[in-house]
Amino acid sequence: MKFKGLKRTCAAANWDEALPIGNGTIGGLVFGEPLHETIITNHEELFLPMPENAESHPYNGKPYVEGMRKLLFEGKYREAFEYYSRGLEKDGAPYETIVWTNPFETASKIHFDMEEGRVEDYVQKLDFRTGEATVSFAYNGESVVRKSFVSRSRDIMATEIRKDGNPLSLEISMAPFKDAHHIESVTTVTDGEYLVCEATHSEEESGYISALRVITDGECDATPDNTFRVTKANYVLVFFTLAPWNLRMEAEKVKLLKILRDMTPDYEALFKEHVIIHKDLFEKVTVDFSDDETEYTNEELRDKCTADTLSPLLLERMCDMGRYMDIASFGKLPPNLQGVWNGLVSPPWSSDYTLDENIQMMMWPVLPGGLNGFSRVYFDWLESYTEDFKKNAESYYGCRGVFSAPRVTTDGYHRHYCHQWPMLTWTAGAGWLSSEYKRYYDYTGDENVLLRGVKYWKEVVLFYEDFLVEDADGKYVFAPSYSPENTPLGNDSPVTINATMDVSVAKEVYTNLIEACKILGIEEENISKWELEFSKLPDYAVNEDGALKEWIPAELKDDYHHRHSSHLYMVFPGYEAIESGDDALMEACHKATKYRLIDGVEAISGWGLAHLANISARLQDSDLWYKAINRLVSVFTLGNLFTSHNEHVLFQMDANCGLTNAVYEMIAYSGEDRVKFFPVWRDDFDNLKVTGLRLKGVVRVQELVKNKDSFSVKMDSQGRKDVRVELPEGFSLENGDTELVLMAGEALEFKAYRR
Repeated sequence: MKFKGLKRTCAAANWDEALPIGNGTIGGLVFGEPLHETIITNHEELFLPMPENAESHPYNGKPYVEGMRKLLFEGKYREAFEYYSRGLEKDGAPYETIVWTNPFETASKIHFDMEEGRVEDYVQKLDFRTGEATVSFAYNGESVVRKSFVSRSRDIMATEIRKDGNPLSLEISMAPFKDAHHIESVTTVTDGEYLVCEATHSEEESGYISALRVITDGECDATPDNTFRVTKANYVLVFFTLAPWNLRMEAEKVKLLKILRDMTPDYEALFKEHVIIHKDLFEKVTVDFSDDETEYTNEELRDKCTADTLSPLLLERMCDMGRYMDIASFGKLPPNLQGVWNGLVSPPWSSDYTLDENIQMMMWPVLPGGLNGFSRVYFDWLESYTEDFKKNAESYYGCRGVFSAPRVTTDGYHRHYCHQWPMLTWTAGAGWLSSEYKRYYDYTGDENVLLRGVKYWKEVVLFYEDFLVEDADGKYVFAPSYSPENTPLGNDSPVTINATMDVSVAKEVYTNLIEACKILGIEEENISKWELEFSKLPDYAVNEDGALKEWIPAELKDDYHHRHSSHLYMVFPGYEAIESGDDALMEACHKATKYRLIDGVEAISGWGLAHLANISARLQDSDLWYKAINRLVSVFTLGNLFTSHNEHVLFQMDANCGLTNAVYEMIAYSGEDRVKFFPVWRDDFDNLKVTGLRLKGVVRVQELVKNKDSFSVKMDSQGRKDVRVELPEGFSLENGDTELVLMAGEALEFKAYRR
């Protein structure tokens, strides 16, 4: 069987180069020297409490909204936000400040220490199909193998160590990350074959408990410093579990110890139980750019690349990596900025849920990847913030409905009060977040989820109805407005009116709401009202370069040098531009994309390149798609294939998932009742095999096989509408046709040839 995973022959010195393992709830980072290995552990629900002096409610901005708008309409953008900020300050809001979300916390570190000796033939692997990390090497000429995984059937991390030849000796220890500000007390206790760490937060009565159990055929003795000393062993098995606690520490400890005590001491039995679940998830969709079964290292695949060419096998591995990371970090919650992995006390951006691109990007490959259950996790997570978002809307703008914060963890309150990043003026968040309801319906046909979407979109529209004001021509104005996280060229304020993204997302919300109600046969009395409101939304604008403007007002000039491409939302992840049939709009979007990727490419982050790759696929521009992908892989990817925010630093998982979806978008575009295969393609990708890819219209690509001169497809539909299937440029059926029809509820098989 072809190897699906990553492989390296050098040990990882840092946590962000580690092998990531996880079951969505518990995460582990396996790294360190061969004889001194560490596993850092995390739990998806473990966030540090907010400081005692941090606010737990929104502030009152209602009295200052009209004054802010008056200044905005006079073109005094900076003064407008200053007026509003000073008003919030009167109610206690910190002036010119971002109050950080509570950080994603790093829990215990587990150490495996062996006596010094000669190490040769070191190899580390992560198997994407199974979620197992393996480290192997020769130790004084004898084989040592360490294997670890986190079980999807139980919240247990298991590590097995085996050695050939002479008996194994090592020390096993565990300790929490100790930080005087965050952790008030730590208690570590050994009891027979158990080691327990209890950590209590300094801010409130909460913390976490981690526990491990050591099982061996040798001798195991506890030392006074809470370390297990294992000797005369052929194998060692370690079971680990972790849980946050709030008020009830003892009860949580009893529960964890019972879980460990009840475990059958059999690594392989637990592993097989886990693999049944994990492998089924991973293999729902497969993408292979080659049938080469060689187990290349990451470094060998990088060596196959040049400044202008990307190894198809490396692209395949990166595509698989993003898929694996989604699977390993979706539990009861969706992934945060770093999935379910963190090795820092104070991670960048708190490793929180960032809502102006990042969490959305992690969702992009979920539905085409057949991981529908993860979408339901996402919906539950999103809806858990509804009441807080309602308080934001009422407090800051006096509006009904929902107004999302830009970043959240344990609550959904707005905490961005500074002028440099004035997220208080960005109103597209809730609309963008809720677009997943419509995507879910398009991919699955599930009307129950569509009804959940209607409920949420109605809340978003309530906000628009109270927030939007009309100009002299009866058109709505978004005032204030913000295009994350950019500022018009030559302007002294990022706060404006009518940012293109705000308008585009609002159009999508109204479209989704109206279409959903018509599908479900509900809300007939409100549809005409919503259609009228939709008609009042502003028209887009094109600048002097022929590019779509990021801000609609003529006096606001575009700055192409920026990591976000928010105004291109209508191309991707939205569908408005491509489904509109408006060639002029598509051309303006195309030019805007070119200016970002050619003129402004040095300013783009890792996830920004991932977004632009997806946009380029929608625009059917193979060169731009490849430029974005190649730069992302070569400049914003770490040795373990983690993607980064900046060049080679600041791990974030978003671009991993964005790249995976960009490959899916390369394979097929699926829109309103149509599919187009290979909207972008590279001729140096000679071979491709895909199984299981999901498309809109409840369509599945059972199998696609492509070579240089032809490709064959087996696909089926469980949808209610016929779907037009378009062949790529330069290909046709044997009879010369370039289009086919997949009938609703039927299957279709065809082969196309290069003309």
